[in-house]
Amino acid sequence: MAEREIYLKFSNSKKERDWHKEWEVELQRQKDKIAGLVGKDIFLTDYFQVVRNLMMAANEPDVLFDYLKIDELSDEAWHELWEKQVEYLHGKPRRDAFKERINRSLGGFRSEFDVLLIDEGQDFHALERDWILQFFGRENIVVSTGGQEQLVRFTEPCDWTVCSSYRFNQEQQNLEVVQTQKNNIFEIKKRTKSYRLKPELVNLCNFIAAHYEIDLGLESEMHNGDTGRVFMDFGSGIDGMGKQLRAVVQACKGEGERNQLSPYESMMFLMNAGSDVLFNKIKVSSKGMQINEHDNVEESEADNINLNCRLPEILSMGNEAFYWYFAGNQDEPIHGQYRGLYYESCRGLEAWSVCCLEIDAFFEMKKQEEQAAQYLANDLFLDEEQRRTRYAAHWVLLALTRAIDTLYIQVNDPASELGKLLMAYQQVQKQARH
Repeated sequence: MAEREIYLKFSNSKKERDWHKEWEVELQRQKDKIAGLVGKDIFLTDYFQVVRNLMMAANEPDVLFDYLKIDELSDEAWHELWEKQVEYLHGKPRRDAFKERINRSLGGFRSEFDVLLIDEGQDFHALERDWILQFFGRENIVVSTGGQEQLVRFTEPCDWTVCSSYRFNQEQQNLEVVQTQKNNIFEIKKRTKSYRLKPELVNLCNFIAAHYEIDLGLESEMHNGDTGRVFMDFGSGIDGMGKQLRAVVQACKGEGERNQLSPYESMMFLMNAGSDVLFNKIKVSSKGMQINEHDNVEESEADNINLNCRLPEILSMGNEAFYWYFAGNQDEPIHGQYRGLYYESCRGLEAWSVCCLEIDAFFEMKKQEEQAAQYLANDLFLDEEQRRTRYAAHWVLLALTRAIDTLYIQVNDPASELGKLLMAYQQVQKQARH
């Protein structure tokens, strides 16, 4: 974690901090995170080192050969690398065979694509950008990119108008930038017109964005008089949520059928993973992996909490009517199922109608995340509370813009920050109609 990010995280604290303890806690958190990856068979200890290796593979295969110490591998390990391609060795020196395989692999992969389309380009790291530009060629790439307000992974948007070249520093055993050049680009300025959201939905999103000084400025390109619908429900708990939600869901089901939409297309439910209302928590014992005091990976037994969604019960519908993205499903969703997922997983998805459940609780949860304090970290005019609220508001807007025609928004606490804002919007809309 960068020094500035640590400062941003703790600068508003009025208590003296035990920095040694803080680092111990952070180290254990990272170990737990790695242990979780081991159990999921995606044990990449250093993702960006993988990207560095790809950069060396494309530009300096000789250097990568030495860096990975391929020449020190046993004959058995060397042949295992080739799997079923041993016949291509033909008695060649290892270095030559290694370079040939890299060239064949990269060339074959590159030839599979004519044009590379990249979405959410603002959330790329410079190293990822440079490898993509060098590997696929600048003339074969189309990038859709936003600004700071759309960041999720990093605190600074990636600049696709430049590209850096690298060389391996033998002394430091790392890549270093040699030169950064401007790319010849054809730029199409971002338009704020939305061809998905209807006017009522756009008005709500613009209202929230303006309150948090987020530069959204959406315009709806709908001119047929169909303005869309926004329902707000300020009832909490199963009883408070259920009555209006059931009525809205029945209406949305009918609307989907009239528009000849499948359940998959017609309705999507967004939920907060920490909800005690929408989920039953079931304790399950299982074996997993952990990193012990000697920093070795070992097997361990642990009690895990499985979440059972209660939405079918609330709606008086069968569980088979839903596809749960958070249930570890390996199968693809089918058109005969409605989608249910966590708010964090909704990016890039859409539906005719979207139900945003306990959205104020989701807003408060995102405000408390560690990354919220680092959001827009280089904007010196924002204090930590402003960064946190903008970060949370960004996630709320991401959820609200998933709908095409109808939004159902359920709020647990009308007195919460977001609850008050949504009630203020309702009041503004009532005054505009009279």
